[in-house]
Amino acid sequence: MPSTPLFDGDIDSDHHLSILHGLIRKIGNGVKPWEPYIRYQTFVTEYGSDAVQATILESFTKAMRQLIESPRIEFNTIKSIHESQSFNVESHQGAGVYVHILYDPDRNVMKIYVGSANSIAQRIKTHRKELKSFRGSFGARPKRRRKKSLHYEFWLPSRVQDFWLVACDINPHQVQIGNPLNKATLASVLSITEMYVILLLRTLPQETLQEYLPKRCNLRPCGWTGLNDANPFRQYRSVTGSYSKGRSRFEGTWWRYADPAQGDRAATSTKCPSCQQ
Repeated sequence: MPSTPLFDGDIDSDHHLSILHGLIRKIGNGVKPWEPYIRYQTFVTEYGSDAVQATILESFTKAMRQLIESPRIEFNTIKSIHESQSFNVESHQGAGVYVHILYDPDRNVMKIYVGSANSIAQRIKTHRKELKSFRGSFGARPKRRRKKSLHYEFWLPSRVQDFWLVACDINPHQVQIGNPLNKATLASVLSITEMYVILLLRTLPQETLQEYLPKRCNLRPCGWTGLNDANPFRQYRSVTGSYSKGRSRFEGTWWRYADPAQGDRAATSTKCPSCQQ
């Protein structure tokens, strides 16, 4: 596969840091405080932008650093990084962010998917199980087909080669925020870190990238296509709940998310202000 620069020549070597700094600042400033990811704004405000950024940077694996520092990215480069990992990704039980690289040699096309999990090994097993189920759904009646997935659709053909990288390995006992991390805090760290890696590798649709990337960033400097189709801040986590269903049909009629611009409070006291009961 022809080599392709990860970033264009106009972006400095600290480009990845500016993306991370911009993302955390945007979350902390509450760009859309009325949306469900207000919990992430609260998280950044509580622990501070510097601590959150330090936690994410410390979670970088050797593979992630090699990926960032590579002047040009091609399939063989990623394969080499994959082979240099000191552990088997598919047996890595730790929490973190992973990168799934898929390459179709017949079409000379590379695509990338980014995800996060409390156990990377378990999540990869789930991916393989879901792929098998997705493959079995083809030929079924339309009503019974699984929901469309860019990730699994590209992965279906047997000719597609794939590799897994652990981009960020989050150790709950070696972080700047809480020691150890509780479940809710870990969920917030995972979502923000996943979004950062997604922005770095440009694996979401352009409209979402444009919303979160610094204005001077090229939206498509990469030689691959991203396979992520959901904003991590809206995806399901057992602690934070699911936001993937989108706008409620009752929103705006009977209720709305808290909006400070309209005088709403982020939280409401359950005690009487007079008698404190």
